[in-house]
Amino acid sequence: MNAHSRYLGLPMKFGRSKKEVFSFVQKRVWKKIKGWKEKCLSCAGKETLIKAVALAIPNYIMSCYKLPEGCCDAVEGMLAKFWWGSDEYKRKIHWMRWGRLGETKKRGGLGFRSFTDFNKAFLWKQYWRLMSDNNSLMSSIFKSRYFPRTSISKATVGFQPSYAWRSLMKARDLVESDAQWVIGNGRTVQIFKDNCIPGTQSPPIQRAEGTIDEDAVVADLIIHDTRLWDIERIMASFNSFIVKRILNIPISFRLPDDKVTWKWEKSDEFSVRSGHHLLCENKSKEVVESSSVRGTDIWKQIWNFNGPRSVHNFLWRLASNILPTRCNLSKKGISLDQTCPLCNYGMEDSNHLFLHCPTAKAVWFSSPIGIHIPPNSV
Repeated sequence: MNAHSRYLGLPMKFGRSKKEVFSFVQKRVWKKIKGWKEKCLSCAGKETLIKAVALAIPNYIMSCYKLPEGCCDAVEGMLAKFWWGSDEYKRKIHWMRWGRLGETKKRGGLGFRSFTDFNKAFLWKQYWRLMSDNNSLMSSIFKSRYFPRTSISKATVGFQPSYAWRSLMKARDLVESDAQWVIGNGRTVQIFKDNCIPGTQSPPIQRAEGTIDEDAVVADLIIHDTRLWDIERIMASFNSFIVKRILNIPISFRLPDDKVTWKWEKSDEFSVRSGHHLLCENKSKEVVESSSVRGTDIWKQIWNFNGPRSVHNFLWRLASNILPTRCNLSKKGISLDQTCPLCNYGMEDSNHLFLHCPTAKAVWFSSPIGIHIPPNSV
């Protein structure tokens, strides 16, 4: 079998170098970008093509396998060069790193998705399908091979697993921690290992010594003849806070199967969109805000401004302080005189050029298309 053979677009054989196996993803993206480079595109056109076409090329692959970090970085590097106008013959300045561009527009970015983060969201979706639907063909195949006598949440990587199974196992943590079980008959939900009590975090409760077994399921707390909670056993096993939470969980008279829900969607079903959004939110909390204008409503004002997309992009660059002024070029290692060539007085940065330079203000306010901004405004 050819080492690079594929079936239905997916690789069939995996070696030690996963980056080499998935190199065809990079080639697909490069082939698409190379065709775009021959056309004259505006910033708005580039943004649309990157979001609608380039970022969607590896979606099918990412929903099945975890792409290597090197492969994701290489693709993002291609898209960054395309966005800033670089090619194999000339390299232009990248004024902002791809991670910052990937932030939402309300946070000062452009909303370009990270391939690594979106890959995780796709794998979370596949894991969710295996966890929530035990009757699907995919679930039956994986269960017979990797967890025949238990549930997927208790499954291990196992002996000589496939790369698809390894990828799913790496996507388990977040889905398990943010999933919420709705109690039916309680036979598949473990008390001390599954998130089954509303208002508590996972793992929800601590086990008291000599009361209930560590692997006990919720069904052990239900009197099935009467379809009621075993109040005496619950009160003897948990503290008052947990007892109140458990007794507030309704029990259906029919005792249906237990159901897992996703608390970040109104439909209770996991979605790639909500998973990716949650991942971005968690990442943004760890990033220190590096710009004084970030966190304000300036980004909303820019993108809601009634004007051409080219003006939106210019205002975004101005607010992000990535215009090619002499001061910014000097920060990028280009040796040049930083004095403003218009007035020969101050240093040419964005603040001077648009607020304090008398020559620039005279030209700006006399222009028939100029936006008349008060001279002392920020």
